[in-house]
Amino acid sequence: MSNELKFKISHKVTNDNSSEFVIKPLERGYGITVGNSLRRALLTAVPGVAITNVKVEGALHEFSSLEGIKEDIADVLMNLKAVRFHLFESVVEPIHLKIKGKKTFTAADIQATSNDFTILNPDLYITEVAKNTTLEIELRLGIGKGYKSSEENKLNNSPVGMIPIDSIFNPVTKVTFNVSSLPGA
Repeated sequence: MSNELKFKISHKVTNDNSSEFVIKPLERGYGITVGNSLRRALLTAVPGVAITNVKVEGALHEFSSLEGIKEDIADVLMNLKAVRFHLFESVVEPIHLKIKGKKTFTAADIQATSNDFTILNPDLYITEVAKNTTLEIELRLGIGKGYKSSEENKLNNSPVGMIPIDSIFNPVTKVTFNVSSLPGA
């Protein structure tokens, strides 16, 4: 007779951005070990997509400011760092944006350039563009895991004005787990 446990794993999608997994039964004391291991793996080992380099027409460096753009370039870059992607293709092409006239530039404007990805936070504010102003931006995406500094994202032979930024590739941003005893255990 075997003392081997037969695990039962169930999965439930709770909304567009979260799911719940239940693993049972586990031997006494293993719930926290398994839960913490899965949490760490989901937060650090799942590859994702992030913006790695940005070129803003008319800005030579991140401390520039442009006429007709509400935020300075440093603030625009900070907002772009927060854009979250779901990539459908394994090849990432540069994204070219041209925002004209009086407009609020959001992450949804990036989505409009391609069907190769989905923006997971389309309402994310990037900047305000004044009327009679054109904002031209090139975004370079990268695929990776965890965090990469702007120094690591620096391109060899990059064109003048290409600004490397810090990138957080993790598609999973929050993981919690709960361990409870089964009735009769």
